[in-house]
Amino acid sequence: MWCDGKVYLIGWARRWCCTLFFVQSFRLKLGYLMRCCNVFSRYFDAAGPVMKCLRHMVLIVFPLNMSEFRCRERLQRGSIYSKHFFIHAKCFRERGGNMRAVVQRVSRGSVTIEGERTAEIGKGLVVLVGIHPEDGAAEIRWMADKLMHLRIFEDDQGRMNLSAVDVAAAMLVVSQFTLYGDCRKGRRPGFSAAAPPEIAEPVYQQLVAELQSHGVPVQTGTFQAMMDVELVNDGPVTMLLDSAKLF
Repeated sequence: MWCDGKVYLIGWARRWCCTLFFVQSFRLKLGYLMRCCNVFSRYFDAAGPVMKCLRHMVLIVFPLNMSEFRCRERLQRGSIYSKHFFIHAKCFRERGGNMRAVVQRVSRGSVTIEGERTAEIGKGLVVLVGIHPEDGAAEIRWMADKLMHLRIFEDDQGRMNLSAVDVAAAMLVVSQFTLYGDCRKGRRPGFSAAAPPEIAEPVYQQLVAELQSHGVPVQTGTFQAMMDVELVNDGPVTMLLDSAKLF
């Protein structure tokens, strides 16, 4: 009986080890293939269909020792061979940017530069926007639509059921590259993920123009200026937006 049990356990362990070896090998090969396709797609548009096909494959979901958010974040950086990882069709990022915004519902907000008040709104939204180097028309449209129709204003029953468009709210939109501050290592934030000024400013102006084209009253900060942004958060209500849907 003991011998039979021992043989059974050895056989089970051997099959399990073989399975793990196959999974590990498959994971590394898949990671290498995805990296090659990402590099290839930067130079040849023909790689687009290949990447789209790979990103929509339904793959294996492995046990996690970290949050799904961290795994999504690693996938965004392309490091899909991390020790504990999560691969899913939704996590593969399409080519494009990653615009971020901090949205605060306010009873009033203003911008002051060198003692002079340059912008002011009453009831509405104060929006701090971070621009990614690859942000384009798709991210601008997504962010503008989300800002206009995000239902964070209260209706007659006190529920968040109305959007900025519904209540004719104004917006104070301020560019803020520090939303891309990386504080994971060391004590000094890194801002390498933020778009440089020559790229960020046109995208920022296009976002403002997109909001104004839909009749939204928009006030703005001054790009690259040292600003004092004052606001009274109503609620408080603060939302985080990301065009890549990381949060």
